[in-house]
Amino acid sequence: MSSFCPEASGVSESHLTVYKTPRGGAAGGGTRIRKGLDMNEVLSLAKTMEVKFTVSGPAIGGAKSGINFDPNVPRKRGVLERWYKVVSPLLKYY
Repeated sequence: MSSFCPEASGVSESHLTVYKTPRGGAAGGGTRIRKGLDMNEVLSLAKTMEVKFTVSGPAIGGAKSGINFDPNVPRKRGVLERWYKVVSPLLKYY
């Protein structure tokens, strides 16, 4: 598992988690935004993605990113844009 917690996303806590080693050179899982989100929840979601891809394909590893932020706040789009700008250089490795 690898994890990254950038502060440049404009929120107090955010995580990018890849569970186990990517299979086929890749891992996938999307982004969860929820007020109160923590690292343990993101890890659990990444593990769930690992199981999902194992059962239904494609043959890749599980991953998930998460932002501890209220998704109903109007500045959500800006937070997401900053988050992806920070993590984009890392995504080429997964």
